[in-house]
Amino acid sequence: MLEHDLDFSSCVSLQDLKMESSSIYCNRIASLSLKRLRISECRFLGDVRTQISAPNLISLQLDSCTQMTPLLESMPVLVEAVVSLQNCSDFCRNGYEVGDCGDESCWGCQDSNYGKNTCVLLQGLSSCTNLELISATAPTKPTSSLIFRKDLTQCPVFSKLKTLLLDDWCITTNHGALICFLQHSPVLEKLILHFSKTHGNLVEMGASYDLRKQPLALKDLSVEVQFDEGDEQVLKVLDVLCSYGLPPEKIKIQYPLELIGI
Repeated sequence: MLEHDLDFSSCVSLQDLKMESSSIYCNRIASLSLKRLRISECRFLGDVRTQISAPNLISLQLDSCTQMTPLLESMPVLVEAVVSLQNCSDFCRNGYEVGDCGDESCWGCQDSNYGKNTCVLLQGLSSCTNLELISATAPTKPTSSLIFRKDLTQCPVFSKLKTLLLDDWCITTNHGALICFLQHSPVLEKLILHFSKTHGNLVEMGASYDLRKQPLALKDLSVEVQFDEGDEQVLKVLDVLCSYGLPPEKIKIQYPLELIGI
């Protein structure tokens, strides 16, 4: 365990903080005054997760961060957040999305250090109004994807969420990840799905989304779909949403240019 923090508690006027292209090696980033935080293209090093404690944040951006995904503490006044993870190193080597895979050599499970937290990211983001969750990894290397989906198995309620953007990580074999998120977003007005990859066999090993816990009402939701190539998985996702009550007229599809002859 590291013995130092980035503690800005003495900087009582600090409201904006940007960290770019840096190696972050600390237990905790803490500030009570901070309003806007952007951490871009940074590596979170160390054997445990860096905890971000900034309860008065209204805007958060984690952009193309790598290594050990940080753990977000409560952010009750958060309005907007963009989380884009890339090539995270804290994934289960056996592909498990919930619990411990039981492999003693899998340090991703052994040292995940959730502590008293049931989520790494989603609990801290649960008060957000506008949210983007992006997994910038290849489908053959589902690293950061596992963090998002593992969090979903203990998903909090997003009671204020109005606009949500998700990319390929939410496509799973039984669409459980996407449906689970929608079940926990009762006032969601707009869902943007951006698909850019060719999807292979997506298997949720150990994942368990109890889709009976929450009702799913989609009649007031509008959905915008963006994809870069022809993909049958996209159509399957839309079929599933319609089967849960999404009116087809509420779906807007942006077809790839090559499919419309441009």
